[in-house]
Amino acid sequence: GSTKAGPIITPAFRPLHTSFAHSIRRRTSVACRIADRGYNKKDIENMMNRTLIIAMSFTFLPHIIYSFGVPFGVPVGPFIPSTILPQIILSASLFTSNVVQMDVQINQQIPQQIQIPPTSLPTFTISSSGSNYASFTPAQQTFTSAWRILDNTFTDRTFNNQDWFSLRQKYLKTVTSSNLEQTLTELTSSLGDKYTTYLPPSKYQSLLSSATGSVTGIGVTLSSPSPSTVVLSQIQPNSPASKSGLKQGMILLRVDGYNVIDADVAGGYLRGDKGTKVGVTVKGDDGGSKDFIIVRETFKPVTVVEGKGKGGKMVVVKSFAGTTKDEMLEVLNSYPEGKILIDLRGNPGGLLPGGIDCASLFLKSGDVIVSQVDKTLVKRTEKALFDGEFSDPEKYQVAILADENTASAAEVFTAALIENGRATLTTVGSEHTFGKGIVQTVRPLDGENVGGIKVTVSKYLTPEGTEINGKGIMNDAGRRE
Repeated sequence: GSTKAGPIITPAFRPLHTSFAHSIRRRTSVACRIADRGYNKKDIENMMNRTLIIAMSFTFLPHIIYSFGVPFGVPVGPFIPSTILPQIILSASLFTSNVVQMDVQINQQIPQQIQIPPTSLPTFTISSSGSNYASFTPAQQTFTSAWRILDNTFTDRTFNNQDWFSLRQKYLKTVTSSNLEQTLTELTSSLGDKYTTYLPPSKYQSLLSSATGSVTGIGVTLSSPSPSTVVLSQIQPNSPASKSGLKQGMILLRVDGYNVIDADVAGGYLRGDKGTKVGVTVKGDDGGSKDFIIVRETFKPVTVVEGKGKGGKMVVVKSFAGTTKDEMLEVLNSYPEGKILIDLRGNPGGLLPGGIDCASLFLKSGDVIVSQVDKTLVKRTEKALFDGEFSDPEKYQVAILADENTASAAEVFTAALIENGRATLTTVGSEHTFGKGIVQTVRPLDGENVGGIKVTVSKYLTPEGTEINGKGIMNDAGRRE
């Protein structure tokens, strides 16, 4: 039935009608938040189009119910008033008046007191008003893309207990092409996580290259045995570092005049474009400082070498990269059976997928390797998909040698083998490994040659569900106590 004001809302459908109106308003609110967070015009259009599709489906639905209900004697009346849709769309435009402007065209015809569904979908025209991304300067767009990456992925949802939206507005007013790098560095530093950093173009490209097994730098691996101390834990053979006279175990003091207190940051300074020079200051044997000027080169670092062991095969894994699994297979494939000693001393980690892939070589199908927990507290578990080449404990007995500098992906590898009963762990100089149980990802920024962001996106748990960040993995003797 209907009145002059439109069809009557029957009691049976009043809750559905109310829910529908609330749903439209919720979706409109989401679209507003998208615009406020700096998403581009296309994002907003997609969100509003989905809202319209839902609105139109609820316009058609009552007539379908009416058509099928009447022949069976079911007293079902249309439950959306004839004017509800344009009212909802008008409300949507009012909700977003400070963000977007919308033109709504609705073809309304109401013959015989029943609304006929529109013959064409409503259309939106979104202008470049308010915080529209397209109206930003290139520097503002790059900054906004960095802020958005952190907003979407950073694990600490309090953002170090600061007003994250106000911080965005503050920097948007001051960021320019000349202070962009400084602004991005300040933004990431404000989060209080030393692993979440801005990567200038040269360091970003170098990090991407290392993921594929190619590096431009001087050829050293760094570790931090104690706070604010960075050590040259490994020197690549025939690398610029080895040719210049740098030695394993030297303490790194400065890079290009910058004091060094963090291995990750120092590694970023050492990487750069091929042919460029970098100044390196280390602590010498006599306690004084020694300066080196080294020319960066591009080379493929060797991450796995065969060591000298007694009574078995010794494999030294310097770090984990995209090529580490193949390198490990190359060393071990000629070994028919027996004891395998895997030396991870000084291994700072590297690429998490590299550690996962190498662990799968020693595990049975279905064995848990690692679990990751992201900002939403959703746990994603990685398991071995098949029996690894060296998963038979009768043929291959595995032992791992580590120290306090064994970290990150190297700890993922270690925990996977130990907690699945495939290896023993002996540590040198400490009862446990380093204890870096968080995961970073690298994302590019919007713009030309502007670099990227390295951001902490999750923490990881060992196969038994243990969180090791800040604690490390205890050796066999420590776990027995």
